[in-house]
Amino acid sequence: MIRMLSVITACLWSGALGAQGLPALHDVVGVAENDTPNLRAEPDWKAPLVATLPFDARDIEVVAENADGTWGRINMGEGTAWAALRFLGRQPGQDDRDFPDPLRCFGTEPFWSLKVTADASVFTLSGVSEHRLRQGDRRRATGRTDRWAMVTEAPGVSATMA
Repeated sequence: MIRMLSVITACLWSGALGAQGLPALHDVVGVAENDTPNLRAEPDWKAPLVATLPFDARDIEVVAENADGTWGRINMGEGTAWAALRFLGRQPGQDDRDFPDPLRCFGTEPFWSLKVTADASVFTLSGVSEHRLRQGDRRRATGRTDRWAMVTEAPGVSATMA
């Protein structure tokens, strides 16, 4: 049994944020079946080609936009790339005033994970013990559009996400 475990998780995103807030999930839109949107090393059509997206790709996480909002930096494997936003449509139902849902965080020494959804927060330690946490007070960081914070707890477990 865990007497007290405090988990501090950094779920931080940086970069220029559009009016809708980021990160946010997008889908490829307006691309023919025989075409693929290019992913570039920089937000410029002349930048080196990094990869391509399938014409029907879904759940693409856009984490930042360039200054004029025409390119989005996306998470891709172990790195990032830039995609022209005219080929990406934001998925509906993503409230930029709250945590991305679902939110998943994890760490090592000991191995742990935390999954936060609108309905529940579940903390798992070493894949063995699972604790359902009381839904904490979720709030935006004052003066920031790209940071969230929540404190939640259960008997023997306390989690602070910032």
